[in-house]
Amino acid sequence: MRRRALAVLAPVLLTGCTVATSPDRTTTSEATAPTESAASEAQGASSATPDASDEEAVTSVAPPPAAVPGPEAAALALAPEDTAYLTVTDWSAIKDRLGAGDLTSESIQTDTLEFWRSVGSSTVLLTDGALREENSRLRLRYAVTQDDALWEVRWAGEDGRADGAGLALRLRDDLDLGGLERAVAEEVPGVAGASVLPNQHLLLRGEADGVGLAGDQDILSPLLDGTAETRLVVPGCLSWPTALGVDATVEEQEAVVDAAAVEDLRSPHAWGLSFTGREATLTVVHGEGVTPEQAEADAAVRVELAEGWPTTESVGWADALGLPPQLEGEGYVLTESAGRAVTSIGYRVVNPTAAATVALSGLVPGAVCSEVDWLAEPTGL
Repeated sequence: MRRRALAVLAPVLLTGCTVATSPDRTTTSEATAPTESAASEAQGASSATPDASDEEAVTSVAPPPAAVPGPEAAALALAPEDTAYLTVTDWSAIKDRLGAGDLTSESIQTDTLEFWRSVGSSTVLLTDGALREENSRLRLRYAVTQDDALWEVRWAGEDGRADGAGLALRLRDDLDLGGLERAVAEEVPGVAGASVLPNQHLLLRGEADGVGLAGDQDILSPLLDGTAETRLVVPGCLSWPTALGVDATVEEQEAVVDAAAVEDLRSPHAWGLSFTGREATLTVVHGEGVTPEQAEADAAVRVELAEGWPTTESVGWADALGLPPQLEGEGYVLTESAGRAVTSIGYRVVNPTAAATVALSGLVPGAVCSEVDWLAEPTGL
């Protein structure tokens, strides 16, 4: 697993997450073809002259439809190994929470508008949705919209948002995909360069050639588990200049360093932010060999850093997230996954738009590397 200090994560509202309630949440370990013995039986049956009962036997061992992985499995399998960050959006869960579980491209326009108004004020969106920019055009000409999506996974490399950034978009099972295929062929914005996998009801672009992030499964799985509506997952840790922001001063950095026991920090091997409504969780996954005592000391410093973190850009951590009111205890939970210490810190969302901004811009004090890399001293020139 590579360790790196990311310079910049992304522009605001770059990408997209999880389907806790979707009925298609299967895993790649589920069978996608008959067993060897069943296949042999089918072959034997088909070689004989069948009567009615024989036809029934042959039919009973026909291959089932291809299993469609859930968003977590899709993220690990499809995102390339050099992915700098990815987002997962559970559109089904968001719609269910807002009482719009039946919303599709066939719904009346007033219901669609009401849903998206509610989303903006109640949900931390890490993507606008691959189809939403062209929703009206797609509805009228291609009979598909963002409202047909069950979940969406987006990923990008270290160069940030680029044309052709990775996408896996799961569409509802009963949607006729003919219109979407025409939209792809006509290179409609949002779907240009993608391909449609009809048997899996998936729109796919920029997938890995090899194993992708699956090789880092032990490290990234704790960031993908659970039922959050939206997730940001980042391998490595954040440099201090990135987390402080481009307009931060040396004096501001000195103040936060002097106020916390930064020598107790351990560099994360990966970190992530997950959101459901007004609830948020920062998760840090440590490397092997970090003891529970070291992880606890590290967690205490990360909570303390966030409490005194300066706002140096138009929005900052304090504008976006805060510790839950009437907090009891230390503010963090320590667990273990595949022999690695995992820290989870719960927050409340102060402002959904600000929360998306700080997450995607990397203004996250709790994700800094253990090594304090200092801002450059001003030259006065």
